[in-house]
Amino acid sequence: ASIAPGDRQLKEQVRRMRDQLPASHVDYRFRSVAGFYRAPTLFKVNQRLSKVRMTDAALGGATNKLKSIGFLYERGPTSTGAGLAWTATAAAYLNFVEDPESGDIRRNTGVHEVAHTFGRAHAVFQDQGALGSVGVCGSKFNDLVSPYHPFIEDTGIFNWIANGIHTSIATTWPTIGPLDQGPDDEVWGFSPRAHANGSGFGHLVIVDPRFSAELMSYCDIPGAAQDRWVSTFSYDKLNGRLRTAQHGPTRAPQGGFSTELFLVTGAYNEDTEEFELEPITRLDGIDPGNDPGEVHVALLDAGGSEIASRDVLLLQDGNHPGLSDGPAPDPPAFIAVIPVSAGQTPVAVAVTLDAQEIVRATASANPPTVTITSPTGAMVASGTIPIAWNAEDLDGDTLYTTILLSTDNGASWETIGVDVEGSSYDAPTDYLEGSNSAIIRLLVSDGFHTTEVTSPSFTLDAGYPLAFIDNPVNGIAVEYDETLRLRGDAWDPEDGLLDG
Repeated sequence: ASIAPGDRQLKEQVRRMRDQLPASHVDYRFRSVAGFYRAPTLFKVNQRLSKVRMTDAALGGATNKLKSIGFLYERGPTSTGAGLAWTATAAAYLNFVEDPESGDIRRNTGVHEVAHTFGRAHAVFQDQGALGSVGVCGSKFNDLVSPYHPFIEDTGIFNWIANGIHTSIATTWPTIGPLDQGPDDEVWGFSPRAHANGSGFGHLVIVDPRFSAELMSYCDIPGAAQDRWVSTFSYDKLNGRLRTAQHGPTRAPQGGFSTELFLVTGAYNEDTEEFELEPITRLDGIDPGNDPGEVHVALLDAGGSEIASRDVLLLQDGNHPGLSDGPAPDPPAFIAVIPVSAGQTPVAVAVTLDAQEIVRATASANPPTVTITSPTGAMVASGTIPIAWNAEDLDGDTLYTTILLSTDNGASWETIGVDVEGSSYDAPTDYLEGSNSAIIRLLVSDGFHTTEVTSPSFTLDAGYPLAFIDNPVNGIAVEYDETLRLRGDAWDPEDGLLDG
């Protein structure tokens, strides 16, 4: 089965974010990213998205306000959990999410993970235990929790019948508002989308606080249509963070557009119990900077002296260190973009954590040789861009390719693939702008050295606009003289959200 969700499923995630995030407008763009050859783990998705973000930023195309969210249709056999978030990226599986036409809006997993990227921790309470514990509904306590979720309520006894079997459980969970201060102070949720006349989601309009847990909890309530919804507490916290993100400064590029940069990424391998480096990529661009952290990544010359370095964050599962029981956190990782001054030639990289070297890599003798064979100048790419190249390495190193696309004859670039193995890739054009002067650029790495090649200019047919009808839904019956509300929107690869 395909690991990629369809257009309709992606748009469903946008709708959910509009329902619950404190924002009048949610701008978005769909993208496909090459480099996955099997169903990846959520950790691997975040790792690849981080690399795409940093490559785009080095090419002048990303800011620290952008969030990158990866959605997968099927959970892989080695994966755990339903979602995973880092500081600017998140990933979630959608096989927990029912088709929207069924009227089921369960889990809201994507919104939960996006909220993590805006600093929201899990909904826990002080009595849940010390750092490293798992509490109500399995949510993880962590050092980001401040203050605690204020609404941990006992909603009584919950009864439901499934497959003829009656089940009854005591229900204490993080709620969307207080339940012990009288009916005048109770908080009920409201879904604007479900409220649309004739939407088919009428049973989802009102979110009952006794049957819907807080968005940032792990609670799955049997039989509930909206079993997670944003609380007043989380809504206010997200609102403050979004206002800061909207009006705060964007990280300014450091230096000019001709800076030589080394993109160094790595992660802890739980099988070998060691940190390992991913293929290092060299490119010319701007220095996007890094948020400072505890990992020191240094480029070394032939004598072993440090010639350039960066201190970067250790990226972890929502910053859940020291988890002693319950689901284990994913392994930590790091990503650094390091500028190098003209005339300096790094031949090794060394990474230290807590003053201990955790991994080192040394350049081999020879860089790879590469020629690009497709696309050609006479090509008109439609549906896919057939990208092919010949690459060799005298040292026998495995080669990995980053694929860049320009639709304005090289004035700007975007990343459409990272760490691609092999010598070809058919890039889908569904979400790409059309162009009469498109160019493909390949950055082929042997693990340390990078060789760059560029294609001739070719013609790229634009991806199609994506139109979505929210209302009416399939099968609706409209009575004579009844008002029928029409609701929908559209997104275009060239023009973004369409209106009018």
